[in-house]
Amino acid sequence: MIKEIKIKPTFLVREIFKVNVYLMSKSWKTWALLFFLIYFFIIKSLNDPINTVALKSLALVICVLFFFLSLYKKSKKLISENPRLKEDIYFIFNQEYFEEKGDTFSVKHYWKNVIKIEEKRDWFLVYIKKSNAMIIRKNDLKEQITDFKKLIKNINLKA
Repeated sequence: MIKEIKIKPTFLVREIFKVNVYLMSKSWKTWALLFFLIYFFIIKSLNDPINTVALKSLALVICVLFFFLSLYKKSKKLISENPRLKEDIYFIFNQEYFEEKGDTFSVKHYWKNVIKIEEKRDWFLVYIKKSNAMIIRKNDLKEQITDFKKLIKNINLKA
């Protein structure tokens, strides 16, 4: 039997931003929008004078930068305006569920409702919904990372 794993997560804007970019890159809507922008700004203007192509290319770059800037601001707002993140929060993992526990709240996510768990270089992503993932930083797990991997294996989820 695997013991209970308890960690104190840290929420960093940079990490939330990276995960949001990763999740957005997996969405077909993002790729469709990018294709539309490239088509509209560049391919559609190939018959136009050179100055128009340069201006439209610049507009495309500005649109992409604006997208990343707004995603970064959204990530920052997610952390700064969430009252739960101002409390001491712990993630508790066991065979049946994992729990987010704070001073004023407790939320249990049962493994049978989790869609999948994905391991990346710096974190684990626990998908509660298809496009919504909880971030478990490997740095937060420290020496419990092998126990966490064993737990994932024992609950028979996609990892």
